[in-house]
Amino acid sequence: MVITGLDAAAKARVAVAVMRRDSTGWALLDNDGGAAATAVSGLALPVEQSSGCACCTGQVMLHAALVRLLRSHRPQRLLLLAAAAAEPEALRRALAQGSAMRAWRVVQQLCVFDERLFAATGPEPRALWQAQCDAADAIIHCGNDTTLTEIDAQIAALAPIPTSASSSKASSRRIVS
Repeated sequence: MVITGLDAAAKARVAVAVMRRDSTGWALLDNDGGAAATAVSGLALPVEQSSGCACCTGQVMLHAALVRLLRSHRPQRLLLLAAAAAEPEALRRALAQGSAMRAWRVVQQLCVFDERLFAATGPEPRALWQAQCDAADAIIHCGNDTTLTEIDAQIAALAPIPTSASSSKASSRRIVS
């Protein structure tokens, strides 16, 4: 699963809600400054952080962090929080490159959206956020006043997230995210 959006704190709250529902087999790859890594620390899940934008300057770091997670923890499911600046098409290409990236497939992409923050941002961030929303399979509405119960309800309404690993020619252990 990939989570995009401009607000790192809101994405961290959504990550916690996703992983709290069923933490079995999950690992977190935080490419958004570490807020999610800190937020899920109580869940005892494998966590890696990478810096730089996952779709451009941080591709090598993202790939290295993914390799560390795959080698050390062998997760069945991966949650990637993409940096706020991640452009959807460039992110998709980055996630499809390299041998480590062939070991997983994105089964769901969420965009965390806050109407008030959207209205308060400038035209360039607003255009990027709109592109992230357009590329997402679902939008999770999450503002400063959104409760965890409300986030849980939105996540519960989504299609079920696959829980088992499937094999592929690229890897004997394929994880889903």
